[in-house]
Amino acid sequence: MTVNRRSGALIASIAMAGFAVLPVRAQSQTDILAVTAVNDAYYAAISALDMAAVEKLWSHESYITWIGPRATAPVTGWPAVQSNLKALIERYAQVEYKASDTHVYAIGTMAWVVGRETNEARLKDGSTGTFSTLATNVFENKDGRWLMVSHHANLVPKQ
Repeated sequence: MTVNRRSGALIASIAMAGFAVLPVRAQSQTDILAVTAVNDAYYAAISALDMAAVEKLWSHESYITWIGPRATAPVTGWPAVQSNLKALIERYAQVEYKASDTHVYAIGTMAWVVGRETNEARLKDGSTGTFSTLATNVFENKDGRWLMVSHHANLVPKQ
């Protein structure tokens, strides 16, 4: 890592302001594999229409968030996210929901996965649809378990 005069001055200013400068920590391959497994389990649980499995993968805290591809506002807090996910799953008769082109990062107790999602679904009303999104899933390690704390997906524009 190179530090030029400007960034060196910024670091010195932060240190003098009383903030600790945290050391950079390398990603753990164990954490990367664990986060990948939880991320994969999330897509499998939605595809299986298994709300109980979905609930086990999410943190149940007040600060969690969910933004779906057609959302007009973030959904925050476990009760609201749970209700939103349940309503989503209840709309499907069948769904294949999967992630691809994922990039997984884990540093300390936080991790995130960015990539593409595809959703091929048949709704209970008989309609079908396919769409792709770009997505970010954020995870927090609590007591040795990686749990989802945020999901954000936006539709990939049709070209």
